[in-house]
Amino acid sequence: MKNEPTRVLVVEDHQVVAEGLAALINDQKDMKVVGHAGSVAESLTRAAELKPDLVLVDFRLTDGTGADAASGIRQLRPETKLIFLTREDTDAARFAALEAGASAFIHKSRAAQDVVDAIRTVAEGGSLFTPRGIAQLLNSRREVEAELALVE
Repeated sequence: MKNEPTRVLVVEDHQVVAEGLAALINDQKDMKVVGHAGSVAESLTRAAELKPDLVLVDFRLTDGTGADAASGIRQLRPETKLIFLTREDTDAARFAALEAGASAFIHKSRAAQDVVDAIRTVAEGGSLFTPRGIAQLLNSRREVEAELALVE
């Protein structure tokens, strides 16, 4: 266990949600919010400036998707861990998060403690994507691609 708190960047375009997440996270002894970004472009700038250990990112942002933000952050800082916290509940969103390098995908309807636990798990090198869940996503994607190939 490291001595320094996990440094978290919150990427969320709704200010009240971002402030609530910051209050929740900053209430923990082992993590702290180092900044907030409300867009893809701002998330890249803030990640480069603040060098967070972990980014908590919404899927829908004003100028793109959380997957766009996550991919850009991973290019800038490959060691940064990513968690998607979103209202999206589709296989396409989960697959985009996984493809962008996320270690977790959490629905916003989950309890606050679930978010805190996810941050701890991912910060310690874990993932909330199970092998079975990943296999299901890949199979779902293959089925869609096969159906599209039939239409062409």
